[in-house]
Amino acid sequence: MVIIKSNKQLGMSLVELMIAMVIGLILSAALITIYVSNKKVFWDSEAAAILQENNRFVLKLITNDLRMAGFYGGVDFRLLENKATALTSGFCKRGETFDEESNDYEGGDSTEFEYDVSVWAVEAGGQIPSCLAGKDVDANTDILFVKHARKKPVDTGVATSASKTYIITGHDSAEHVDGTGNTTLESKISASGQYPGGDIWEYVYHAYYVYKPSGSVYSQLKRIKLGKAGWGAPETVAEGVEDLHYIFGVHDSSVTDTGMVTRYYSAADVPDWSNVVSATVYLRGRSTMSDVGYNDAKTYSYGKRSDYTPSGTDARYHRKLLQTTVSFFNNQLEQGRR
Repeated sequence: MVIIKSNKQLGMSLVELMIAMVIGLILSAALITIYVSNKKVFWDSEAAAILQENNRFVLKLITNDLRMAGFYGGVDFRLLENKATALTSGFCKRGETFDEESNDYEGGDSTEFEYDVSVWAVEAGGQIPSCLAGKDVDANTDILFVKHARKKPVDTGVATSASKTYIITGHDSAEHVDGTGNTTLESKISASGQYPGGDIWEYVYHAYYVYKPSGSVYSQLKRIKLGKAGWGAPETVAEGVEDLHYIFGVHDSSVTDTGMVTRYYSAADVPDWSNVVSATVYLRGRSTMSDVGYNDAKTYSYGKRSDYTPSGTDARYHRKLLQTTVSFFNNQLEQGRR
């Protein structure tokens, strides 16, 4: 038998080639879908983590400040002799109003050294205080003011800043003075000084507000600090803070020796800021980047704010609402003494 071998090479038919291409396209589409889905889950998780971290940082910062409210080096504020430089301009007074004729702020119930009021606030829609004029304050959010002494006194041998003020405390007296830029204030707490064995504490007065330029969707939490010469430049605390709202617990002066909350008020309704002993802080945070594939259809209800439901392009942002309640221990002690 003779076997004839053919040298002709046989390739794929057109049908086989098309079938292979279809299978390849199906597999590629599946892989791309899985990749895109995993990438979206990753970005969503990262955005949620950043949002959560920013929100918790803001709450911790504000609540830590509020817990210190009314602390003036461990002495009764009535013992404080005010010798610090009074501000001539740029101060924030409670109840001040803007006069259009004079184009300036006037009135108000206090100065920057009103020690018995260690916490006060301006509710959304209220008069923006003079020290925040022109700083792109979001008028739809609350503004918070907190004052106290630092948690720890100035270490021995450390110069006090010439741009700050300080509280010097003794056993039964105290005074609020300007910093000197050196250690000369320590002579007051020396054995032969006015406050032997006393301490020097930095005076702290902060204002927190939401920064949002007109027409912008961008918002931040900012803070300004009071110095010897006035309020300093705003510093950015965190990104993506969309709203801050406060409800204040007030101790009714008719109920004595308890220091406990008898009623809650929003900032505009607080009858007497010297009777405030706690606050509930509501924070609505928003992601800094929009997500075209996301629709936030939730309605946010908190405190005494009107309900908020995102719409349009605002609904493309992830949001988180957090709240916490903090007691003003120093104010509660003061109310208990009345």
